[in-house]
Amino acid sequence: MSIHGLTIDYGPYGWLEDYNPNWTPNTTDSSTRRYRYGQQAQIGAWNIARLAEAVAPLMDDVQSLYSVLEHFENKYIEFQNSMWSEKLGIDDFKESDEAMIIELDSMLQKVETDMTIFFRILSHIKKPDIELLSEAFYDSESIPADEWNQWLGKWWQRVDGKPNRKNMLQSNPKYVLRNWMAQLAIDAAEKEDYSVCEELYNLLKNPYDEQPEFEEKWFQKRPEWARHRVGCSMLSCSS
Repeated sequence: MSIHGLTIDYGPYGWLEDYNPNWTPNTTDSSTRRYRYGQQAQIGAWNIARLAEAVAPLMDDVQSLYSVLEHFENKYIEFQNSMWSEKLGIDDFKESDEAMIIELDSMLQKVETDMTIFFRILSHIKKPDIELLSEAFYDSESIPADEWNQWLGKWWQRVDGKPNRKNMLQSNPKYVLRNWMAQLAIDAAEKEDYSVCEELYNLLKNPYDEQPEFEEKWFQKRPEWARHRVGCSMLSCSS
């Protein structure tokens, strides 16, 4: 991470298919998962702490550097709460919402769940029924339906049955670039067929739009063939 807060060399690219905070796209990180998705906030704080250590010898008041790290942590929590509120259609985040969000985080990891599809369908449902979200699960027969319906009931009550759908649809994209989509474009391009690249380029210009002409083709879970294929699961830093 540069002094501007920008990642200047992460190495592999990787997009999250199922909701899995412990996943890392980097094969060289697979043993410790130091840079896994769920660890990004801590790694950001670690980078700031190392920067503070580097400039500390130049400071008259070294203690003031602690406030920088505290500011980062507070802002991160503030942004995270705002993000969850928008994704769930909650207009005014309350401290009591934290328990509901923690429960959702746990529920999403119980059965392999496509996070993009889950939140997009959630933006449209008219009643708190997990059957309406079954398309988002890789194994619909393993869905803990009773637990999910209990959570959906809490969420539905929290938003008075009227979630802010405008915010939800602007916060939960329908289309995202996935590893397997990029791989299909690469495979075609290697045969001098650039139509897939062009189609994805146009699709992803407006990821929050419905674009029904592309729904059957691109609004879907990861195909089974891509689960372990090289280039679709994990990549090395030199990839």
